Amino acid sequence: MNYIDSRLPSNYDLVIEETRPDMIGELIREAKKEISMSQEELAALAHTKPSANSRLERHTSDIKLSTLSLVSKALGKRLEIPLK
Repeated sequence: MNYIDSRLPSNYDLVIEETRPDMIGELIREAKKEISMSQEELAALAHTKPSANSRLERHTSDIKLSTLSLVSKALGKRLEIPLK
């Protein structure tokens, strides 16, 4: 199963360096905007619902790492969460 969209640059990463929940939503929004991906396209590639992705972006619910991993793959990003 290929989650990588052909519009994505190959060196594109989703790196979470801060623990602020709103930062995760901001990173997702920026990644979608950069590749002109709609909420519906992201949901189809990530096997999620558009409403779930919207909640991630707005941080209206707790974020499961498994969901964040699916979304990052759909955006063509490697998920990195450094523990410092």
